[in-house]
Amino acid sequence: MVSSKTKEFMDHLKKVYVPIADFHHLNVDMMRQNFEKGIVLEPLPEDTSHKELKINGIQVEKITVENHSEKIILHIHGGGMVMGHHYSGRFMLANLASLTKRNTYSVNYRLSPEFSQPAAIEDCVNVYKGLLDRGYEAQNIALIGESAGGALVMSLCAYLKQEGISMPGAVCAISGSVDALYQSDSMTSNASTEIVVNLNLPEMMSEIYYKDGDPNNPVLSPIKSDLRGWPPVLLHACKEEILLDESTRMYAQLKAAGVDVKLIVKEGLFHTYMMYDLPESYEAYKEIADFFNRY
Repeated sequence: MVSSKTKEFMDHLKKVYVPIADFHHLNVDMMRQNFEKGIVLEPLPEDTSHKELKINGIQVEKITVENHSEKIILHIHGGGMVMGHHYSGRFMLANLASLTKRNTYSVNYRLSPEFSQPAAIEDCVNVYKGLLDRGYEAQNIALIGESAGGALVMSLCAYLKQEGISMPGAVCAISGSVDALYQSDSMTSNASTEIVVNLNLPEMMSEIYYKDGDPNNPVLSPIKSDLRGWPPVLLHACKEEILLDESTRMYAQLKAAGVDVKLIVKEGLFHTYMMYDLPESYEAYKEIADFFNRY
């Protein structure tokens, strides 16, 4: 049952939600300003702290937890490939750090429309390689990303497999897309229940992010990649969001490829709800932490 605090927050989201916009006239600066206003950075667990640093020339935020293990979490933030920062996921990551006793790193990858693909993927790959160069074992790295970050997490895995680079020990993708053509049925069937993601997402992403990229490229469409031998994957989504079937389709493909995969679909919530200080968010952190702690 959805908490009263979350219901109140969702009522607010419904009032400000604009389901269709002309993406040819996007005010990117305004979008980024509004996104910035919505970022939740506290309260953080008392056993965590954060600082900025660079890995392979790319800005990252590191969250350190007391009595941490040798295992870490690499985070890729969301924001539709046009918004967000290395600190956008601080609230979620600090809670996960506290629950898993893993330090976390979050990538400040290049954004669209200034930089289209493969810039974001290249930055994530370079940070991943940089962590390996720092002595972290691949099996001790857990990947996590929400929304656009969830898509990039899957793309990163596809790239690593394709290039023969050691893959991480576990992966969590929260409501990420896996198909550059956005052919999932929920893109239309859930249009009336979506309250976060704009309904013109496929057109917008094609115009400002994918551009001339081949939608059959397995790095851009991870669902079309060779999934055999992927690490354990947790897919987290909401029943009412338009990106739901991106997760359900990926689950089926991973399962067929023999991957240890788990799908969690929450009902009555909204796209990437766990980025906010809500009772249900802490339930999600426990689910994700339990998954990471298995590996």
